[in-house]
Amino acid sequence: QTRCASLRQRQPGLARQRRMTPFWRGVSLRPVGASCRDNSECLTMLCRKNRCMLRTASE
Repeated sequence: QTRCASLRQRQPGLARQRRMTPFWRGVSLRPVGASCRDNSECLTMLCRKNRCMLRTASE
């Protein structure tokens, strides 16, 4: 019977997150009126009340 050990041990804290290229970041941004969770998801970088907005309410 042969036992093999994994050469790589995954450590959850050291996993690298994949970065989107500028092209895919631009393609994946959401238009005004689309649903969102945070500013980084919107083309305008303004997510208010879970919607991508053109400007803030105070403007």
